Amino acid sequence: MPDTISCPNCGRSVEPGFRFCDSCGHKLEAPKPPPPPADEPTWHVPIEETSKPMLERLRERRPERPDDDIFKPPKPADEPTTGPIAVPTREVVGTKPPPPKPVEAPKPAPAWHPVAKAEVAPASTLRVVLTWILHVVIAFICGALLLFAAGTVASLLSNGRTALLELRGLPIFLAGATAVIVFTLLRTGRVRLTASRQITAITVVLGFVLLVGGSAIAYRPATMHTAQQHLDRLLRVYGPTEKQAFDAFEGDITDWNGERDHYRSDILARFLGGKMDAATFRVDASASEETLKGSIDSMNTHADGANNLRVRDALRGLASIYDDQMSGINLLTRGVLEGDAGQSLVAQGDTRFKDAGKRLVQYFHLRIEPLLQRAGIDTAGFQTAVSG
Repeated sequence: MPDTISCPNCGRSVEPGFRFCDSCGHKLEAPKPPPPPADEPTWHVPIEETSKPMLERLRERRPERPDDDIFKPPKPADEPTTGPIAVPTREVVGTKPPPPKPVEAPKPAPAWHPVAKAEVAPASTLRVVLTWILHVVIAFICGALLLFAAGTVASLLSNGRTALLELRGLPIFLAGATAVIVFTLLRTGRVRLTASRQITAITVVLGFVLLVGGSAIAYRPATMHTAQQHLDRLLRVYGPTEKQAFDAFEGDITDWNGERDHYRSDILARFLGGKMDAATFRVDASASEETLKGSIDSMNTHADGANNLRVRDALRGLASIYDDQMSGINLLTRGVLEGDAGQSLVAQGDTRFKDAGKRLVQYFHLRIEPLLQRAGIDTAGFQTAVSG
């Protein structure tokens, strides 16, 4: 415990440093400051006694006033003004103060000037031209690859029913648009420091014109027809099953032609010439019609054997024309058996038979011949069979 003092009024012990007794409030005498230490220089004057508590030191700064004004805040004018106190430096005997460090003058900021771009050696004219031609060729090849990829997908998904390369205008759009886009990316995808904007624009426009013109010439329907044939053969869209279907169908047509000639020359002509009675004609005509009907059923069977949908539909359509010719033969048979009353049936049957024969030739050139060419099959034998 620190040393205490006694209050002269009430005798209560009070800690040193208090000006008033904390029991009765009697004012106590301020203790005398201790003498300065012997080793302290004479020029040193303590600014303030620091051994006292903070509250006590603050109270000592205030002027004397009545007890009832002790706890009121002091006025600003009553507060002593304080400021920095200069403390003299102490010199140590036998030492010299360090020399002052030289202060460097600030360097002036350099004047602003635009940063020059790195000089790039201009490319040769031959190199520029070769690069432009290479970009055109690359763009054209990219367009062709996309076109044939789309044609491949269309042929495989439709089993040869859709010939994308033969569609008018679509190949030009697909290949031409792709080539133009690729060429634009190649020419403007990077900043060219050696060419001005005007030169770049001119080369791009020239490339556009060349690519569009080349696409219009290269992707014509006639050219694409040949390309579609090679593509179909490469993909085997028209493969061995199609060739077997065409060969078998050609054999059915040959059988049909033989039985048809037998009906006209050996049955119908003999009956009309009076060399055959009606009963025999009815039996022989019925047997011949059954044979012809069997040939038509065989045609449909062989048409269904083709895996390619276009070949299958085309052959079934050709078989339906032979079925119409068969109906004309049936009308001829009925009309001949009815005699004079059946002349109208004979006329209808003859007209239907001849019209079906004409349609056979037209249908062959329109539907069958392109498929034979696309499948790589000789068309001469099939055409001879249809025309016979």
